[in-house]
Amino acid sequence: MRTVAILVSILCGFFLRVSAQEKRNQTWISQKLVVRDSFFYYQLSLWQAWDTKKFRFSELSYHPTRKWTETRYEGNWQQDSKKRVSMQGKLCKRYAADELGNRWILTAVFDCEHLQFHSKEQEFTIEITPGFHLSKNLLLYLPKNKKKNQILAVAIQEKSGKWLAWGDRLYRIKKNALVSSQENKGFSLKEVWETVLLLETTGKQLKEGELLFIRNPPDSGF
Repeated sequence: MRTVAILVSILCGFFLRVSAQEKRNQTWISQKLVVRDSFFYYQLSLWQAWDTKKFRFSELSYHPTRKWTETRYEGNWQQDSKKRVSMQGKLCKRYAADELGNRWILTAVFDCEHLQFHSKEQEFTIEITPGFHLSKNLLLYLPKNKKKNQILAVAIQEKSGKWLAWGDRLYRIKKNALVSSQENKGFSLKEVWETVLLLETTGKQLKEGELLFIRNPPDSGF
């Protein structure tokens, strides 16, 4: 009986830890931010792998001359008793492409241990300090209707008329994934390129910056 009790205790502890991890696997995304002749989108992902707490803070930007750039800030995070999250940068990478959906080309890898981000979290928003190109803090959103098994992305239209989705976890998406917006369901994927998806939108309408909810099929294992 003692052996059984020990096993039950171990299993309960394991499931409690898994549950705690799942509560911290969250993603927030910004609205489209326009600064002079450029625009930006930001996405923050926090997750916990056992005792290691990781974050990825991604910036997608477009400039008429420099075209598309994606910068990924990665490191560790901690949370205090007042639910304020502090993020310490470790390694950062910058990628570039002439057209969104082309293969990302790695242009820079840099040590970013000097970078620190602080956040004030509400139920469906998180406020990041500093705010990069903005004079104020950066506000990101967690949609109320996002389900646990959905990956969050944002809709972007290229000058060619193509509709694409951008999100820092889209590398996990398979071609037969289910894509929907708050107003439309059943978008299909034409291509998957790491953090960018090419969408088939025939007969459906999208808006620039509209949130997309993407879910792999149940039998995909993700």
